[in-house]
Amino acid sequence: MLTFKPLNTYHDLTLVAANIGTTGGRGFEFTLNTKNIVTKDFSWFSDITFSRVKNWWVEHTTDWKPSVYEGDHDPMRAIYSRKAIGIMQEGDEAPAAQPDLRPGQLIIEDLNGYLRDPETGDPVVRNGRFVLTGKPDGQIDDADMRLIGTADPGFTIGFNNTFRYKGFDLNFNFYGSFDRRMMDPTRMAYGVNAWGMAQYGYNGLRSLDDRWLPDKPSTKNPSSFFAGSTYGYGDWFYEDAWYIRLQNITLGYTIPSTATTRKVFQNMRFHFDVNNVCVFTPYGGLDPETDSYAASYPNARTFTFGVDIKF
Repeated sequence: MLTFKPLNTYHDLTLVAANIGTTGGRGFEFTLNTKNIVTKDFSWFSDITFSRVKNWWVEHTTDWKPSVYEGDHDPMRAIYSRKAIGIMQEGDEAPAAQPDLRPGQLIIEDLNGYLRDPETGDPVVRNGRFVLTGKPDGQIDDADMRLIGTADPGFTIGFNNTFRYKGFDLNFNFYGSFDRRMMDPTRMAYGVNAWGMAQYGYNGLRSLDDRWLPDKPSTKNPSSFFAGSTYGYGDWFYEDAWYIRLQNITLGYTIPSTATTRKVFQNMRFHFDVNNVCVFTPYGGLDPETDSYAASYPNARTFTFGVDIKF
């Protein structure tokens, strides 16, 4: 796999293109085309597609230095995170593994720990990898990281329908992407930590009113100082981001061809199109398909009227 590989800081260049390993992939696509109803004046046709693709690491380069939570054959574009289990409240005792935690910050679950040498206390290394115990060890560190998914969807679907009644035709198309998790970059930038509001006078989202405050505690939204925790914020802000989009609706009418009309044109069709009609999703951001950075521009809804004339 050709990608950019980081170099040590004493180099003039920080990145270099290199082959960093071998990847594998497997998937399948299923398509079903149906003629649901066909009569003299009315017809209904459908197209259904389902696809699923998985990509994973097969082999890394010899100088690959994995983190303790990375596996040799993990998925490509893997997402690793600690597990956040709640918000510390006023009067609560700080967890044993997070003695410096403050009210309003996120509690990270102590899931795992390093096997340590009883004499030195150093983590034990076997075959070039740290050894984990599978038990809590009273510390929050990389041993508590785990694979929670990938940036790729688990599967995608498409559903297209076409209806015709005499001179009228109606088409609508759905497609969707499932088994996805992501953080809302706009919420992270402007709706939780209020970045830039005090320093630069930036605007913030209304959700800032719901953040944890000493006189208005919350069990859903941490304080704006959540990122100040040395233990991180884990997977707290990851959301289910599957979606089904009604991408297009087209309504058309074709003028019947007669001896009179054929003297002027062979065929004339009027049509009205709506693109990006609506999206069904539990995701709270702007658009689960295009949210790759804060305040990214969402898919636009467009309306088009047209006339097709064939002479």
